[in-house]
Parts: sequence; structure tokens; C-alpha cells
Amino acid sequence: MSAEPRRSPPVPLPVTVTRPDGTETTEYVLNLSAGGLCLHVRRPLATGTRVGIALELPDGGARIRAPAWVVWCMREEERAAESRFWEVGLRLEDLVEADRERLGGYVRQPFEDPRGDASA
Repeated sequence: MSAEPRRSPPVPLPVTVTRPDGTETTEYVLNLSAGGLCLHVRRPLATGTRVGIALELPDGGARIRAPAWVVWCMREEERAAESRFWEVGLRLEDLVEADRERLGGYVRQPFEDPRGDASA
């Protein structure tokens, strides 16, 4: 079984995360696939926590909204002392198939490197 293609966006991609207590924060994608996201978050999230996410891809389409489960979160001892962020992995749930296809298409497209080189 092969893993889903995963990509790091060429520019910061903001994601609105709605925590279980209803608070919303803007966090940023480190990498993404059609089935999940790795984010930098300012406050850690416990594994097993259900959150809501909303993100806009640069394709100009509608905002993608979905529930997500925290499948892992960096431990305190894994964080660099000077870091303000934790890394957290989210698995998208109940994602509309059209949105899953949009995410998959975004992940598979070549990105232009700021130096002018395309990456696959």
C-alpha cells in the first residue's frame, strides 16, 4: 500500500482551527495531502481531539471545511527550546469528495521555486 502524496506549500497556507471549546485560531500548514494536514500550532492539541478546519487553496475555489482528528502532536521534549510552535498531525474526516479531489490536485501540481525552478 502506498502513502498518499504529501506536499509542503511554497507559501504559508493559513488554516482556521476551531478547538473543542469553540475558540478559533489561525495556524499554518507545514504539509498536506488529500487526507490530512501537518500544522504548526501555538498551543498543543491532545491526540484524539476532534477539531474543525477551514482553509483556502490558492486555486480561487471555495473554502474547504471539515472536521479533523488529531492523530499526533509533538511532545514538549521534541520541541526546540526557542520554538514557539508545536507540530500536529490531523486526519480529515467527512471531507466532501470534490474537496478531497481539489486537495489531491493541489498536492500533485508542480510548484514554482522562488529561484525559478519547478518542483514536482
